[in-house]
Amino acid sequence: RDAAVAARNIANGAAELGADCIVVGGTGLIPIMPAIVAALPDLVLDPHRLTLRLAETIAPIAPVMMRADAIFVGLGPALQDLLGQRT
Repeated sequence: RDAAVAARNIANGAAELGADCIVVGGTGLIPIMPAIVAALPDLVLDPHRLTLRLAETIAPIAPVMMRADAIFVGLGPALQDLLGQRT
């Protein structure tokens, strides 16, 4: 994935729409999101990071509601730690 190409395409689309801010999503973009955000002049909202940061913030004070036998595959170490599933 090319962050410069993605940023250019996103900026062009936002300009055509007259957008004041941009919501960028898609798990495939997560690894290059910092480069995309740095290349865009507008306010960029990343719903994935916002959701994960919210989960990290409330995890210590909110009970985790999931099945005891739930198994998650393909998660990064930080999210595995948050879910208590790091081996």
